[in-house]
Amino acid sequence: MYNAGGQFIPHTPAQIACLKTIAPLCPAQYGNGVFLARALLSQIDSTRHWPDMCNGSGGAAGTGEGNGDHKAQKRSGQTVDSINSIIAKVYPNPANTLLNIEMNLPAGQIAYFTMYNDIGEKIENMQLTSEMTNLSITNLPSGMYYYRITDKNGNLVKADKQMILH
Repeated sequence: MYNAGGQFIPHTPAQIACLKTIAPLCPAQYGNGVFLARALLSQIDSTRHWPDMCNGSGGAAGTGEGNGDHKAQKRSGQTVDSINSIIAKVYPNPANTLLNIEMNLPAGQIAYFTMYNDIGEKIENMQLTSEMTNLSITNLPSGMYYYRITDKNGNLVKADKQMILH
């Protein structure tokens, strides 16, 4: 990153982590932000490859490795993504006061839910230990958000957009 005077300004670890979260997402679904994240990361590490999650070759976020277990299905108007047999649904979309996170977590397993605002700042990070979790979103302003659900090993279970309208 360069300032107005052309001097190089190194990216902070938080900025790099945010870019690594965005880069493996599907550009057809998430738009130009994905391409921008990939371009910035390629300036930091030109050896990294970011396959599109939407074409079946996507893998765990930030690894650049594919995972053939990824499937997407439609159930009752909800997109359900699964990897390693964990299925997650997040609804309603758009949401007003409460976000429901429903998963088929096997007993004793945990997952992680992370939500980002429209400029990629992490605004929510929580551990999921039950099949149904309700997240109050009344403190968040209306707008577009992005979320990721990962298993205990960091493998991506689901990533999607979430609209909040108050």
